[in-house]
Amino acid sequence: MKIKKGMEPVYKGFSGQCMENPYGKDILDFTNDWADQMETDMENGICFNDSARKTKKAADKAGIPVHLQECAFAVLDLVWEYGAELWRWENSQSQRQKAGVILAGGRR
Repeated sequence: MKIKKGMEPVYKGFSGQCMENPYGKDILDFTNDWADQMETDMENGICFNDSARKTKKAADKAGIPVHLQECAFAVLDLVWEYGAELWRWENSQSQRQKAGVILAGGRR
C-alpha cells in the first residue's frame, strides 16, 4: 500500500494497535488487501471506480461487518495515497443505494 508522505508513523501506529485484537487484525487485513489489489489493478490500466467495485468484496476475506469496513475507509482516507478518491467513490455508492438505485442495473 502506498502511504501518503508524512503519514508513515500514523500507519505504523495503527498497524501496531490492530495486531492486538482479532477485529483490528481483520480491519488491517481488509485495508491492506483492498489497497494492494486496487494499486495492482490501476497499474494494469483498470480505472479506479471499476477496481474499487471489483476488489472490495475480494479484499474482505474475513467477511467483516459494515462498521468495521467503515473503520478501514477512514484509515485509507487518512493514510493511503488514493484514500480521498476512495472516500468519494464510497460516498457516491452509498448515496446511490439510499436513493434506491440498483447498482446491478436492475429496476426498483
